[in-house]
Amino acid sequence: MQVIAYVKDCGEKILIGTFDSLENIHDEVEMKMHELGLSYMIESKQAKRPVYIVQGFSEYKLVWGTNR
Repeated sequence: MQVIAYVKDCGEKILIGTFDSLENIHDEVEMKMHELGLSYMIESKQAKRPVYIVQGFSEYKLVWGTNR
C-alpha cells in the first residue's frame, strides 16, 4: 500500500510525495524534502513544520530527532 507524505505550513498541506513502505520513511521523506527545496521546514529549530504520513485511512505525525 502506498504511503503519502505531506507537510503542513500555515494551514496548507504541501505534498512531499508517495512512498512504497514505512520501513525507511524518515530517510526517504528527508531526502525528498531536500530535493524539493523544503528541507528548511524540518531542519530549522524555530520554523519546524509538522510532517504527516497517510496510509489507507490512518494519518500519523512523523517524529524527528532522537525519538524517531
